[in-house]
Amino acid sequence: MGKKLNLLQALKRSGLFDNKHDLIKAVSKGKISVGGKVTTTIRLEFNPNTRKIEYEGKLVKLQPLKYFVLNKAKNSTCQKGEETRYVVDLMNVDKKLKNSLFPVGRLDVQTRGLLIITNDGDFAHKVSSPRKRIVKTYIAETRDEVSDDQINLLKDGVMIKLDEEKDYFTLPPVEVKQLTFKKVLLSITEGKKRQVRKMLESVDNQVTNLQRVSIGDLDLNDLNINEGDWEELDGERVKKLVLGQ
Repeated sequence: MGKKLNLLQALKRSGLFDNKHDLIKAVSKGKISVGGKVTTTIRLEFNPNTRKIEYEGKLVKLQPLKYFVLNKAKNSTCQKGEETRYVVDLMNVDKKLKNSLFPVGRLDVQTRGLLIITNDGDFAHKVSSPRKRIVKTYIAETRDEVSDDQINLLKDGVMIKLDEEKDYFTLPPVEVKQLTFKKVLLSITEGKKRQVRKMLESVDNQVTNLQRVSIGDLDLNDLNINEGDWEELDGERVKKLVLGQ
């Protein structure tokens, strides 16, 4: 039967709209019908396999589920609409398919490395869910030499600031390992904004270069993708490596 989607999710996956604003505008102006009835309810839930969607009287088809990995370079953003180049725009794929895609989680503009890009909202939710405790591994180069005391503090979890007012104590990392005097490997199950950078700052150091090298068992070193390049992967393979299913 397939899973239910809300109208926003379904129209996003259709790839018909260049941005969320145009999508919402089409719904609010009564240009979308579901199951033969016009709706202005953007969160309407339904099964797109049994109830057809129409836009201005024309049948809307959903893009097939796709899974890509990108070896993100610096100076690209996971947030659409910013001045910096959007990561999905780096991919040479069909326009409708591109419109349906989004990055799973985020890497900040200056962080390099492994990024999953998909149009599978259910998969993305599972990867990002704190309950799943998906391990993400980073290699951080630091301003100063990483001391044994700093490593020990990181192993226990540290206090970071989520914003100007809220403090947060991180969970103990799955692994903390010094690679060189100024390079450390950190494997964490959380994904707070700029978390690795803030963890190093909390022990009086600073990240100068950051790369994500793996998500679950999906490892950048196994993919042989040059920085800035991308590759499509089989969905079942990605789910097995990342979610263990």
